[in-house]
Amino acid sequence: MGAWLCQGNERDRFPISEYLRIGYNRQEEIYWLIGKDSMPIRAGERVFMWRTEGGRPGTGGGVAIGSVSRVPHQAQNDVPEMWYDSEDPGATDSHLWRIRMLLEEVRLTPDAGMVRRVDLKGDPDLRDLCILKRSQGVSCCAVTDRHERALLERWNAKQARR
Repeated sequence: MGAWLCQGNERDRFPISEYLRIGYNRQEEIYWLIGKDSMPIRAGERVFMWRTEGGRPGTGGGVAIGSVSRVPHQAQNDVPEMWYDSEDPGATDSHLWRIRMLLEEVRLTPDAGMVRRVDLKGDPDLRDLCILKRSQGVSCCAVTDRHERALLERWNAKQARR
């Protein structure tokens, strides 16, 4: 099995926080747009959801965790009305590749226990995490076993302090 880190930019394209909150509260699977580099994603693999800072320092980082329930497939977006630009291909193109995932936990704020980007940049175990090295143009990136363990440790440590 492997793990993936998928990101969304709340400020420019899509309200990732609201979408994750709704999907989690309804206990429904969500769709996530992926890039061609993410095609080896398999059902059952762990997914860390990452929110970009979008010009608001301190707001970016790991905000949810879940697992892939359906491998990459071409599909219509499940909530095209949520996209900021109704003509954005992410909202309208049924030929784009998406995965379905079930969210296990969502933490949208530092108080709720999100894993902040600013805290990971200096972390010796995670400073070379794919999303920290190259975030532009990345929808999902593979996470190494070492990074998966470290992310889970940070996620669980935040849980324990609540």
